[in-house]
Amino acid sequence: MKLIDAHVHLWDPSAISYPWLSGHRDLNRPFLAVDAAGLGDRGLVLVEANAAGEDGLREAHWMHTLSRELPVRAVVAAAPLEDRIRLEQRLEALSLLPLVKGVRRIVQDEPSEFVRSRDFVGGLRRVTEAGMSFDACVRDSQLPDIAWLAREVPGARIALDHLGKPSVTESGPDRTWSDALRACAQHPLVWVKLSGLLAEAPDAPDAVFTPYLDIAFGAFGSQRCMFGSDWPASSATEPRRWERIVGEWLVRRPDIDAAAVLGGSAAEFYQLERDAGSPGRIP
Repeated sequence: MKLIDAHVHLWDPSAISYPWLSGHRDLNRPFLAVDAAGLGDRGLVLVEANAAGEDGLREAHWMHTLSRELPVRAVVAAAPLEDRIRLEQRLEALSLLPLVKGVRRIVQDEPSEFVRSRDFVGGLRRVTEAGMSFDACVRDSQLPDIAWLAREVPGARIALDHLGKPSVTESGPDRTWSDALRACAQHPLVWVKLSGLLAEAPDAPDAVFTPYLDIAFGAFGSQRCMFGSDWPASSATEPRRWERIVGEWLVRRPDIDAAAVLGGSAAEFYQLERDAGSPGRIP
């Protein structure tokens, strides 16, 4: 199985509006198919990047066209789960794009009342009925909301982006985060992406991240842990750093099914046809 990178972003601010980029000098430029060549040979899951409003649909179409240039295995598109009418329109449009396997609505800055609202829960049910997964981009304090959602919509396939965004410190993981992560893992249709930690602590030594990976594996096991580079949001200038960190961690942990973490779990979560060939590996 070819390595599947379960969390990659590409964007073109000249064609699609991303207001948040104005506050990130290193990222406020196009990241296009030619730039992704630096990631090496891998299947890609392209994830929406918080485009403004209805530009989210334009972004989904654009990401879909990138399959002509890149080995795109799946697209995760933006969708307004809290707005029933707009969600129906978005799902109808996305149904015409066969690579769209899931949706994301960034809720990391929303209150619990938003995530637990009747409208949002109804939107997640509708996404599930449409056969799509949901990528949950939340902060660590919102992990109990995800566990609650998994109970309310038991058929929903939910991916926790970036391990639920814990605070990464040299003193190690916070117990509140680890307990909440384990509570999410109690639900068999919740997966976790081993991604995004470099964006939380870009200057931290590589060894700082190991305890967070250990806790995620202990909670979810190999079959529900997905490698994701979160490029370019994490390590735009060092596109291979995170895979080196994860690769070295896997070498030290022979008890982990590396083929699952590096491709099999993503293929299962996003319901992809499996590639033939050698097991997933990081070069």
